[in-house]
Amino acid sequence: HCVGLADRALIAFNVEADPDGDPLVTNGTVIEQALEPDYALIALDQLPAIAPTLLTTQSTGRLAIIQHPRGGPKVVTEGDFLAECQGVISYTDLDTLAGSSGAGVLNHQGYLLAVHTDGDCNEDGSGSNHGWSAARIVSASAYLQPGDLADR
Repeated sequence: HCVGLADRALIAFNVEADPDGDPLVTNGTVIEQALEPDYALIALDQLPAIAPTLLTTQSTGRLAIIQHPRGGPKVVTEGDFLAECQGVISYTDLDTLAGSSGAGVLNHQGYLLAVHTDGDCNEDGSGSNHGWSAARIVSASAYLQPGDLADR
């Protein structure tokens, strides 16, 4: 919901106070985009010198999101897996900030379980946040293949 097909996007890797690798800022082109499931694939003009995060079907009791809300400093949050229904992963106590759509939802092993799309937690602790599962995105994508996804 943040980009459209063929849009050009600016992508930054390892931009933080003490990076654990080489920072990279590059452009990319949106090659695939959908609203249900809500995701986009971006072909980068230059690839970072890091291995991609592996996709998983395996949820764990605790999940994490590494986010850069509105392009700001990195925020890492952790919370509880709540449920999965028709490809939507729900999680509680996992705070996200405005502008964090597209952040990866990671399982306890650090594999990508979902892509965060909705922040519906309330200040009183009720509600839950949501994202589309990697499995649902792979099944909708013309680029991603079932072999890209594993039960790890």
